[in-house]
Amino acid sequence: MRTFTKNGEISLQVFQVNKDSSIKHYLIETELPNYITSYTTTISPTNELIVAGMTYKRATVSVNEKTANGLFYFTNKGKSELSCTFSLFDQPIENLTARKLLINGTTIFLTAEIFKEEKIAPPTGTGAASFDYCYVYSHKNEYMFGFDESGVKKFELNVSKEFNARDFNRPYFAGYFIVEGKLTVVYNEYSRKYTQNYSNNSIVPVIVTVTNDGMLSSPIVMIDNMKLPYNYLLYPSINTQVGSNMLFLMKNNEKSQFVSMKLN
Repeated sequence: MRTFTKNGEISLQVFQVNKDSSIKHYLIETELPNYITSYTTTISPTNELIVAGMTYKRATVSVNEKTANGLFYFTNKGKSELSCTFSLFDQPIENLTARKLLINGTTIFLTAEIFKEEKIAPPTGTGAASFDYCYVYSHKNEYMFGFDESGVKKFELNVSKEFNARDFNRPYFAGYFIVEGKLTVVYNEYSRKYTQNYSNNSIVPVIVTVTNDGMLSSPIVMIDNMKLPYNYLLYPSINTQVGSNMLFLMKNNEKSQFVSMKLN
């Protein structure tokens, strides 16, 4: 459950229901002046809570977006007291947003994306009731962080990506999986980044994988191996997984259907 401290910053409340139906209530907070700016959660196979995300250092006056300065990681596994581990970035990262936590044996992956949403103000003199608000979205680099079970950061990786969209941006979110023992990230990219034989506006699915030791694969560009029907676009974030098969929504202006993908 998300709440706010008296300082107007995110604090996390946890309500833990025990086997005897008793309820334990506690807070997850970072050490000041570092505050939580985004986070995500998961439950381990042995029912431990894991919470991780980004922090930023609160300044007296702030006129720009919150710039992530580090990571926090919390688990109640083997903890007699509620404390977070914290690690600083080498360089602050603007608009870094936590996306998903995935557990792969003794390594926990935190995925994140540089993401910005801007609300376009109505023109001067336009009544709010007669104006439909518009939004501008910016999707940039995908980040992958690895932790051990105690929350110590093992590695930090990223791949370049950049899309700008107005009002509708669902195709530009990535999909995240554990496939064949590796973190697997599927995202859309402009084909011109990889080949000159396709239209500059052509969008193709790209896959990268990461091992538990932090080995990042070269991008697998699905230009020749996955021919989507004409005018169809893959939606990597709308997905499910069956074994080692990843299923994604693909759609055009008229209809939608699912496509299956499997890594060899």
